[in-house]
Amino acid sequence: MTTAKYKNPPLNEVVMGVKFRPIEGLHSQHGGLFWSKIKSDFPFSEQAPNLDIPFKSIKELYPAPRFWFISQDKNQLIQLQNNIFYFNWRKVEGVGVYPDYDSVKAQFNKYFPQFKEYLKANSFKEPEIIECQFSYINHVFQDKGWERIEDIMKIVQSISFPQTLKHGGGIHGIDMNFSYNLPDEEKGKHFIKIKNAAVRSTDEKIFIIENVAKGVDPYAASLDEWFDYAHKHLVNTFESLMDDNIQKTIWGKK
Repeated sequence: MTTAKYKNPPLNEVVMGVKFRPIEGLHSQHGGLFWSKIKSDFPFSEQAPNLDIPFKSIKELYPAPRFWFISQDKNQLIQLQNNIFYFNWRKVEGVGVYPDYDSVKAQFNKYFPQFKEYLKANSFKEPEIIECQFSYINHVFQDKGWERIEDIMKIVQSISFPQTLKHGGGIHGIDMNFSYNLPDEEKGKHFIKIKNAAVRSTDEKIFIIENVAKGVDPYAASLDEWFDYAHKHLVNTFESLMDDNIQKTIWGKK
């Protein structure tokens, strides 16, 4: 089955990466030294709070932060901490084009091996991968197929609920989370999150639709096999859940 393609997808961000067991002794200076190896491609850096590290697994009083290494055009970044390596593409106003899956995978497959080589050269152990993640984050803007929060049914065709409740008024907000097994349950989980929000810089109203797969293939010969599987599942699920009219008239489904 081929996956759907869109001329104007609502895509805002793509995340492709891996989670591994925390690497003991990987300090802030090591993050900086790795950055020096990729700085020509990612000349900017930022620090962010640690992401998804159980407190009991932190054996240092001041663990290294999560690093962001950011490209010149700001629409690509690498997230690194002592238990994750993610490659992100994100939409930046007026910059770049929407990436296809193969180009995102090529970037991950370029820089993650460089990180592993850096670890090996500095006597760290090979990362023990415990989870892969592939995510699409979509922003559906107001006036692009919907006007009111109740119009969520014009976007996600399988959602149906009363616009008002017997003892209340109209819908004030939406925040829904769904979790499924992937078709091959051994390969992980599929998460769908839908909520209304506003863009911080412009106050534009949007629906955020997150389409996320997490897991690992214990029998795969390479990470690519799991990512290929997850990508195909996410795209086909998105196509089946979203309303046909908005896919064709607003997003330009080919």
